[in-house]
Amino acid sequence: MPTTVDYKAIFECMPLPSAVCTPIFAGNDEIKDIRVEAVNSQFSTVTKNTIKTDSLYSEIKDNLTPDLDWLALAQKALSAPVEKAFYSLVAKTHLKITASKASDGKIVLCLTDIAKEKETEQQLRRQNSRLEELTAKL
Repeated sequence: MPTTVDYKAIFECMPLPSAVCTPIFAGNDEIKDIRVEAVNSQFSTVTKNTIKTDSLYSEIKDNLTPDLDWLALAQKALSAPVEKAFYSLVAKTHLKITASKASDGKIVLCLTDIAKEKETEQQLRRQNSRLEELTAKL
């Protein structure tokens, strides 16, 4: 049977930037804070060590992208996996975060760099705009 040490080794070798967090609840089922239990080296690199093991969301939230509501994301992840695209001020790129609830109640976060997809999207918008202009002239 695998041990905690085995799981930590596997977690560190995961190719996706990943973190494991524990939700901290108010007196009800509402999350009031999040404790980061573990981050792999890929996560540390992408976040430029802004989000570290044993940190609380409430202590680091001012350094994070304000357009991503981390507490709401974690709350939704308790019911079903959640994906959200956002622009990271720390990483200075577009990222997609996937949050899922683990069997022990912790929340697993994975980051994916989606900068190329966003650039492709913008190119398509520009092309569509040009086509609309040409169509209007005809």
